[in-house]
Formats: sequence, C-alpha cells, structure tokens
Amino acid sequence: MPLKFELCPGRMIGGNHPCFIIAEIGQNHQGDIEIAKKMIKMDCGADCAKFQKSELENKFSKRALERPYTSKHSWGKMYGEHKRHLEFSHEQYRELQKYAKEVGIFFTASGMDEMAVEFLHDLNVPFFKVGSGDTNNFPYLEKTAKKGFYYKKKSAFIAIIQHTHGNVKDLNKSSPQPKRFQHHQQHQFDCCSGLTSYGKKAKC
Repeated sequence: MPLKFELCPGRMIGGNHPCFIIAEIGQNHQGDIEIAKKMIKMDCGADCAKFQKSELENKFSKRALERPYTSKHSWGKMYGEHKRHLEFSHEQYRELQKYAKEVGIFFTASGMDEMAVEFLHDLNVPFFKVGSGDTNNFPYLEKTAKKGFYYKKKSAFIAIIQHTHGNVKDLNKSSPQPKRFQHHQQHQFDCCSGLTSYGKKAKC
C-alpha cells in the first residue's frame, strides 16, 4: 500500500488520492501584491499557491546586500535594493494567506533561511517546502524538520532531493517523524504577461 498522509487540512495525498499540484509563484509577482493576488486567483487547477520567503539580513551578509547590481533585470542599484523590492513583508504575507483562503486554495512558501522558517511556522502554513539549494544544508534541514509533525501535527516537510538519498537518511535519524516525502522536481518556466522566473522583467 503506497504511503498516504494528510498534507494539508482535509487533503490527503498518496494511494488513490488525486495528485497534489503546487503552483510555484516564487517571486514572479515582481514585488507587487496585486500581481501576487492575481496569480493566486488564476484558475489553473492547482491545489496550493507557493511563494519564496527570505529574511534578507539573516540570509545574506552586509557585503552581499551592498554590492552593486547592474543587471538589466535589477530593481535597484545594489543587490539588497533589488531583493527588498521583491520581498513581501510579514503583514503582506498574512494578507496573501487570508486572500488564498478566500479564493479556496492552500497557501505556503519556501523558507529560504532559518528565520524565514520561523516566520512561516508562526504563520501556520500547512507544510514546509525546502528549495534544492538547501537539500544538503543540514542545520537548516534539522531546524525545519523539527517544525514539522512534532510541533505541528498537521504539517508536513517536503524536500527537493537532487543530491543523494543519504541526505534524507541522515536527517531522519535526528527527526521525531521518521517518514519524509521526497519530491523530485524539474523546473521549467514559461514567459507570460511580462513575467519570467525569479521575478525578472521580460518582454514576450
């Protein structure tokens, strides 16, 4: 019998249950909350809308945030200005979560650093999604795992595994919840309505 569990309140996955589809919004909203809402509301058949949340001062060094960023896709002269333009505040995240509930779609985000995971835990997202760049970041993975079933029984922990199965095996030794769902993903972004991957400006 295939593994089955409740990923979101009232939504089982695995076994004979329907595939759970996550719409990756990321930062394609370009820092505009109205664009983000339009993306949440799009009738594309998805079960969940997912964003990316960073606490920039925790994720990046001061030097990294202050370095010049002269790309044609930049939203500021320095990398920090660019990232701050794309980053929603805590209050905006609460607004988006409320809006998603009104629309009738689940809402979550990738916590791109440990402080972002803390915020998403407080926001009470139904599950955590770990980006591929953190699949061998063991301090981050252990912290995120401890925010899963042990602390929030309705939460799940999803990791994109692109390196080795050993990463998850080691993580499971320290986690109170032995079963983990491994999600293999290949990214393909389509350019639509002037938006492309990672919040870059584009002409279609």
